[in-house]
Amino acid sequence: FEYINDLFDQAKKQYPISKENLNNIKKLDMFITEKFKITFGNRILNQIQQYVPIYVACGGTENDALDDIITRKILRKFESRNLPFLQTELDELQVFLNKVFGRNEFKEGLAYIERLKRFI
Repeated sequence: FEYINDLFDQAKKQYPISKENLNNIKKLDMFITEKFKITFGNRILNQIQQYVPIYVACGGTENDALDDIITRKILRKFESRNLPFLQTELDELQVFLNKVFGRNEFKEGLAYIERLKRFI
């Protein structure tokens, strides 16, 4: 158990989230709060800061890690919203993700939003 914790600590030191992506996460949090009335919360932000360095240490990219955890922890919350009234917001979120994180960088998240839009 101690060995794995040491590896996690090493990953966090070697592969911290870039300042740019920390800034992008804050922008995304503000966008989602404004448009969907959903906030990340400190627990999810802490999970992101723990998860991303470990994902990168395992050979993934920072954006892939963010795409994965944001899709699973945050975008999934949209299922409990009244989706027919959120078509415009979902479109805006797709544009936002492409603009802030790079075109088609959030493949999992963009695909998930497309699936949500099919239910509208």
